[in-house]
Amino acid sequence: MTTNSIVNRIPRLLAMLFVLLGLFCAAALPAHAEDYDTVLDRLSRLQALAREYSASQADTPDPIELTLAYTRTGGVQHHDLAADRRCARRRV
Repeated sequence: MTTNSIVNRIPRLLAMLFVLLGLFCAAALPAHAEDYDTVLDRLSRLQALAREYSASQADTPDPIELTLAYTRTGGVQHHDLAADRRCARRRV
């Protein structure tokens, strides 16, 4: 009797699993990525801004370092950049 009830439940369990799988797939949002030209345009504008800022400041790091720091962290931290350069000099 027990075997018969388990066999009877398997199709219902599989149906519920497929329904749950369908709900998860339907609820998953597609990832939106910007196109390549937009990313390059924003990056070139960011580099131009870093060059401008570096030229106007006496103690600012290289514009490439500013650009990389901003793209990695979303902000520029001058103290961290200076510490990174000091550590790099010690390693060499």
